[in-house]
Amino acid sequence: MARPMAVFGSALLALALTLFAATRLGTEFLPTLEENNLWLRVTLPNTVDLDYSTSVSNGLRAFLRSQPEIETVSVQIGRPDDGTDSTGVFNQEYALYLKKPDQWPAGATKKDLVARIEKQLARVPGVEYYIQDNVAEALSGVKGENSVKIFGSDLDMLQAKATEVASMLRGTQGVVDVGIFRELGQPTLNVQVDRARCARFGVNVSDVQNLVQYALGGAPVTNVLENEKTFGLAIRLPQGYRENPDKIGALLVDTPDGQRVPLAMVADVKLTDGPFFVYREEGKRYIAIKFSVRNRDLGSAVVEVQDKLDRQIMLPQDYKFRIDGQANQMKAAQAKLMAIIPLTLLTIFLLLFSAFGNFRDAAIVLLNVPFAAIGGILALHLAGETLSISAGLGFLSLFGIAIQDGVILISYINKIVKRDNEDLTEAAVEGAALRLRPVIMTAMLSGFGLLPAALSHSIGSEAQRPLAIVIVGGVVTTTVLTLLVLPVVFTWANRARNRARQAH
Repeated sequence: MARPMAVFGSALLALALTLFAATRLGTEFLPTLEENNLWLRVTLPNTVDLDYSTSVSNGLRAFLRSQPEIETVSVQIGRPDDGTDSTGVFNQEYALYLKKPDQWPAGATKKDLVARIEKQLARVPGVEYYIQDNVAEALSGVKGENSVKIFGSDLDMLQAKATEVASMLRGTQGVVDVGIFRELGQPTLNVQVDRARCARFGVNVSDVQNLVQYALGGAPVTNVLENEKTFGLAIRLPQGYRENPDKIGALLVDTPDGQRVPLAMVADVKLTDGPFFVYREEGKRYIAIKFSVRNRDLGSAVVEVQDKLDRQIMLPQDYKFRIDGQANQMKAAQAKLMAIIPLTLLTIFLLLFSAFGNFRDAAIVLLNVPFAAIGGILALHLAGETLSISAGLGFLSLFGIAIQDGVILISYINKIVKRDNEDLTEAAVEGAALRLRPVIMTAMLSGFGLLPAALSHSIGSEAQRPLAIVIVGGVVTTTVLTLLVLPVVFTWANRARNRARQAH
């Protein structure tokens, strides 16, 4: 018995080391799907006009078409055709369709292409960009893969804190494509009435407001009849006067004593930096700072970002942070798996109890589940993959295979004991030998069936590869441990039953 127990002890040690190794696996929502294309979003300063935006897009498009890996480039300036995503001409979206990988220059990689594009974009003054799949916007709520949202009421305070957060993100390893969705920056003519100065001249505030309304915005003063139609006739100052703060300040306001004073004497007239777009969510103002994660797993990057937000960024009262995007989706999916897996195992345990008629054998079969995870976790480490939702689904499938192998073995051992009245130890050895072929066939069916998917690196294989890797690696350890460890555990757990049988 010493040798079987040594085998069991070694298995427990391997399980402990594997569980420790699992804590070193990176986490992410889903692997980045390779579709042999790139989506590039370029954001220029919001004050640019269409001519400047067009000239920038023409230059970038020419550069992109000159890259040997790119086959076709399309660009769109402004909002989409359906008008559901309001934006200005400062927004440019490029769809880059790549050539087949076998047509690329020798040694060229997508990473090199992205690096060249980023280097070219860095030459455009004031540009911000985002290189990724466009579907990520549905997760973060903004034009970016992930975002830090700061909720608050004052736009100037939001802008200041967003600048601090963006600086912090740029200093975080693996965080790229950092950009602020700026809400200020629209040149605004601000006429602030000074009530004290108005009182000095006896001018009503409403008189000042009416002057500004008629001179700048225009207001109907009479109606024009044209056949059966009536049109309001509005008047206002010529465009040259409306665009010059000094000329606006020189407008004359009537006083009660019949004199006229310049508008600048009763109000402050100046150009200010006003809002051009205000983001709202759940009825609250917010500003978003987008970011992506490359060359690092999403889970550890988001944990570091959250830690830095809590330690380095001080918010006023009633202001708060929130990280949106793939990070939130990953946490939600992980929480669901943490609830689904125990419920699934409990259901399986009840089914095993009904099949075996006792808790002991059902628990022994269920013990095969954690040992099945050894191969899956090691395979993820060897393949350089992260613990994603795809890998989590692979573990669920692997647990089913492990339980099936356990049922095959334990049920046959019980059958031998009941049929031949053999000693439990001998029955366990015989059962493991006779069930070798069915257990190996079950493993081969799953392992070889998914081996091509586990080894594939073709376009579109990123989603299913972690699932296949987990199952292929897991069935190897599951098969070995089912045949070597499970009989030992069964014999040890039923030693009292064995002694009772020998006494009779």
